Amino acid sequence: MNLNINKFLFLTLALVCAFSVNARGESFSATSDGDTFTALIPLGKSTVEATFTITDEANKEVMIGNENCFYEADVISPDMPSHNNRIVEGKYLAAIDLETQGRLYIPATVTDANGTVYTVTGIANHAFAECTGLTFVSIPNTVKDIDTYAFNQCTGLTSLKVDISTPLEVLSSTFVGDYDAILFVPRGSKTSYASAKYWKEFKRIEEFPNGDVNLDGVVNIQDVVATVGYTLGTPTEPFEESFADMNNDGVINITDVTAIVSIVLGQE
Repeated sequence: MNLNINKFLFLTLALVCAFSVNARGESFSATSDGDTFTALIPLGKSTVEATFTITDEANKEVMIGNENCFYEADVISPDMPSHNNRIVEGKYLAAIDLETQGRLYIPATVTDANGTVYTVTGIANHAFAECTGLTFVSIPNTVKDIDTYAFNQCTGLTSLKVDISTPLEVLSSTFVGDYDAILFVPRGSKTSYASAKYWKEFKRIEEFPNGDVNLDGVVNIQDVVATVGYTLGTPTEPFEESFADMNNDGVINITDVTAIVSIVLGQE
């Protein structure tokens, strides 16, 4: 009799546990290195879906794009891997839809569907290759590696902002077709980039003057006024968004206005 009661209790407990897991959905499923997920990242004033690959689950690090992902076949089958609802044949999968247009901000951190926050430390091979509609890309200082062909043939780029003081080692394929864009680098690092292999191929390298949103060479009250106007929907011309985004989060708001005010007051 006691044995039957114990069996009943055990089965009841098992069912309760199973129900609890199912009720929570898949948000507690285990993740590991090599797994991918998608998340929205800033694109101008909107967002775009991007793919991320977990490179170090223990330290919560990811790279943007599909790591070592290449599909090629003579016949497209229903179970063939797809991206953004488009089956890709014979091409690397980009981190975003190839038709994406505008100003892209690669975030320093990204959150998956489980609410886990990862640091973006890499840009995968072919992550943005042939994304010809991109006009500006901002790379955060958390990035430690930019893989082959990452920005190959992004021919629409007019400027690239790299918030990394010491140039990362890149290969010849990384920026092919992009060298007409202005390369903006942190203060004090122009000389390093101008002598670094392949980075030096950019025809124009400038140190980005954060806060100088009207591009007059100084950071003053006019820049504060212009940034406030931008946040209120009444931007002035010229207005360089990348120099107004003081914390490099892809959004220009009161936090950035406050940072520019601090510079004007000599509290940089």
